[in-house]
Amino acid sequence: MPVGFGPSSTVVGLLKRMSRKRSSYSPLARHSGTDRRLQAQVWIPLTPMARQVFALIIGIDNYESNDIWNLHSAAKDARRIEQWLVRDFQVPRSHICRLLDHQATKRNIEDIFMTHLVNNPAIEPGDALVVYFAGHGSSIRAPAGWFDQGRGDVPVLCPYDYDVKSSSRHTNTGISDRSLHAMLQDLAQVKGDNITLILDTC
Repeated sequence: MPVGFGPSSTVVGLLKRMSRKRSSYSPLARHSGTDRRLQAQVWIPLTPMARQVFALIIGIDNYESNDIWNLHSAAKDARRIEQWLVRDFQVPRSHICRLLDHQATKRNIEDIFMTHLVNNPAIEPGDALVVYFAGHGSSIRAPAGWFDQGRGDVPVLCPYDYDVKSSSRHTNTGISDRSLHAMLQDLAQVKGDNITLILDTC
């Protein structure tokens, strides 16, 4: 399955925390790999409702499938985001879960999302939650019945094992936009809607 080229190494300058809204979550930035230098002031408001910051950080350069172009800066960007949170915001490393390359399978991303964020007893409602993904994005043909009318394409995030057949002979089709939305809705219902989502894909 075709996927696009990956992110540039300028994503740290894109992380600008949006004001709290009443919606369940606020997608912050979608940045494709170009030569543009985008700069932004970076801040996360630690209001009384956001006493702590927790983050799930994912960066994938090397994919399992030989049919997917490997990247060169996604894992580096993920490390920089972690370092930035620790250095500039004094976020404890125990509050950050980082998945790189082979660690970032679809199953592992979904499992860690649940254990580190949704079911984490240390997170209180209103704490600031950051979900960061750097890697390939793609689209697949929607299965029958996905849309009310007609057929179309479904945007997906590409985990490490994207486009790889499992032992059951099913091909990994990634994390669809609907699946990601459902995950974030579940998180918002349990921990509050102070969620920042950063997708550094194209």
